[in-house]
Amino acid sequence: MQTSGFYNNDVPDSLWTWYYENGKIAEAGKYKNGLRDGDWKNYDTSGILKIVRLYKDDKLIDSTKIN
Repeated sequence: MQTSGFYNNDVPDSLWTWYYENGKIAEAGKYKNGLRDGDWKNYDTSGILKIVRLYKDDKLIDSTKIN
């Protein structure tokens, strides 16, 4: 699987998750009415959290790199 998530009336509207070929999560975040909303997390190929971005109405509010 590469991506999982749901649409509501052809618009992304739920938790979406993207995966690396090894099955580990690459990125995960929620869409609300087709717009990114809340925390979006990026992971490396080992599954270790690397970046957390906060979105509100598809606008980037904050980005934190995890060491």
